[in-house]
Amino acid sequence: MMWEKLQLLLGTGDEDADKLRFLIETAKQAVMDICGLSELPLALENTVVLMAADLYHDSGIGSVKEGDVSIQFANTAKLGEKYKDRLARYKRIGTAG
Repeated sequence: MMWEKLQLLLGTGDEDADKLRFLIETAKQAVMDICGLSELPLALENTVVLMAADLYHDSGIGSVKEGDVSIQFANTAKLGEKYKDRLARYKRIGTAG
């Protein structure tokens, strides 16, 4: 499973499993959106794990506002830019990004 790979990569324990699954799903969705895919190819799983690790280290949060409670997540497009070369071969023609 991808979250287990992420757990190994980050050296975290089982108490972080839910957070890691969320980060994996976030990175997976970003990859599918960037590439215009409805399913994730097996060959992109390690890329998703690496992107999720980046989100983990970034904590994935861009800004927090307490007043009227506003949380903005970091821009996953920046992640797409970092992994642009890896994702290029899977990108469908006519997909923006």
